[in-house]
Amino acid sequence: METLSDLYRAFPDLPRFPLGDGLELVYSPLTGAAHTLSAQNVALLQTCRTFAALEDHAARLGREHNLPPGQGKAIREALAALARAGLLTSRSDLTARCLRRFGPPESPPRIAVVGIPTRGRPDALRRCLESHLESGRRHGRAVEYVVIDGSPDAETRRSIREMLQSHRDRFRADVFYAGPEEKECYVRELARAGAPEEAARFALLNPEGFAVTTGGSRNALLLHAAGDLLLQVDDDTLCRVAPPPETRPGLAFSSRHDPTEFWFPAEGREAAEADDDLLAVHERLLGRSLADCAADAEPDLDDANSGFFRKLERNDGRVLVTSAGVAGHSGMGSSLYFLSLEGASRARLLASEETYRRALTHHQVVRTVVRPTVCEGAYCMALNLGLDHRRPLPPFLPVQRNQDGVFAVLLRVCRDDGFFGFLPGGAAHAPPEPRSLPADDLLRGAAGLRSSQMVQAFLTSLPSPTDLPTVGRTLAEWAALPQAEFEEVLRLRVWVAMSRLGGRLADLLKRYGGEPRFWADDVRGVLAVFREAMPRREYMVPADLGAWCGTAAAERFRRLVLQFGRLLQSWPAIVEAARDLRVRGVRLAVPAGPPTVL
Repeated sequence: METLSDLYRAFPDLPRFPLGDGLELVYSPLTGAAHTLSAQNVALLQTCRTFAALEDHAARLGREHNLPPGQGKAIREALAALARAGLLTSRSDLTARCLRRFGPPESPPRIAVVGIPTRGRPDALRRCLESHLESGRRHGRAVEYVVIDGSPDAETRRSIREMLQSHRDRFRADVFYAGPEEKECYVRELARAGAPEEAARFALLNPEGFAVTTGGSRNALLLHAAGDLLLQVDDDTLCRVAPPPETRPGLAFSSRHDPTEFWFPAEGREAAEADDDLLAVHERLLGRSLADCAADAEPDLDDANSGFFRKLERNDGRVLVTSAGVAGHSGMGSSLYFLSLEGASRARLLASEETYRRALTHHQVVRTVVRPTVCEGAYCMALNLGLDHRRPLPPFLPVQRNQDGVFAVLLRVCRDDGFFGFLPGGAAHAPPEPRSLPADDLLRGAAGLRSSQMVQAFLTSLPSPTDLPTVGRTLAEWAALPQAEFEEVLRLRVWVAMSRLGGRLADLLKRYGGEPRFWADDVRGVLAVFREAMPRREYMVPADLGAWCGTAAAERFRRLVLQFGRLLQSWPAIVEAARDLRVRGVRLAVPAGPPTVL
């Protein structure tokens, strides 16, 4: 007997309307029709949340409700009727929907650009670039290596150009460079090609003088590689891949926001490394349709829910972003996330208080999936990030940290055909400077939010799917409100987001009975800070901007949201102009060599 799963597993938020006389009207996205069911049959559907044969479902229900043996046949017949109506669906049916092709199989696309944003770290950049050039030579790769340089002083930029020119000659590779001068020239070219100049300037050049500009460098890479697949890597990563400590066969389709697992190496121990082609690792999923991803293995659907199947029903789903995980420093800006780990990751973290405290202060991890995994929406960390930019992707928030987190939310909201792919293995992340967090990092992380987190709160409140210009207009309209009204719009959305986190931590505290004590004490401390800090007006002032520009932070943030909203409205035109310029031989980055003359 084929195994079956009810729609309340795949579509837990099915619209239901009471009709009276014990009847309900239930709409099924899979059948595209409304069904009149008895309350008993609705309850029956709600109990069938896993794949199992009809006989197994009936036997389980009989045991759970202590029913007489004769009732099993009636339950089995009721389940069969629900299956005939399309309100129960088989694993094979769901798999077939996932593998439905909207066109013929495609050849796996290839990555054409490796991009590295950098700022004032020539030694780290040298290590990173050399590791990629050496890997490319070993694996016969002919790609462009593009460095986007945000270094503030001209002497550092000059030394980086010289180093790139030397590496270009030594490896006989296509090495490109763009600093402020090259970006300024390109903004002018975009304007001549019809793109809005003010928005392009904000996307690339940091006209407001914010402290962190990594997102602008990532936008520059997107425009340089418009029409291609690219791999963006941070300048403190290396082109070495640590195999996952554990593996599972096959492929998974998942609705989990974070499908990765964590391992916490003992102090002084580094993860093993393999001579894998990092580009080939990403190309297993990047740019491919879900049908092509699963051509060699039937996907495991146990973690896929309503969002996944709905998204797949609407279009030919494609993996637009990939990540190969991290081995080394986590790259996370706060330790708060560790408190909410579950399953095997939680067990590893809490194996001892020593392991737990070391993880909180040093963030040395292996974070990866145990098999290739495709999600309809997920977290995003740009330490090594594959991007399919053959059709326009959203831009990154040009300034401040966690631009990749904002990008991930935009992708979920604005690209209804877009899926995230995660690959086993961790790319080495080795910052040149020692990194450690203070003992009170958890409480400081709970006491205030960064500007990127507040932008994410705005974006997650929007309906999905929504096109990018509409998202931009909404943000710009909110930011055009008087300051007090803008802060009220922000407060409502921040409270929703942080209440979810607080509720999750409280649920975990209850679920695990307040054990182990060292973890539970930290969770209680964080919840206490939430309760105290969230009602304050200061909580609506981004902590990162407050530390940078003091009392002007609230107004600066409102202006940042306004500029970002305008950029989102203009971004499709900017990308189109970049593609037109490329056809005419004009690229953002130029071959490594002497500086561009303005």
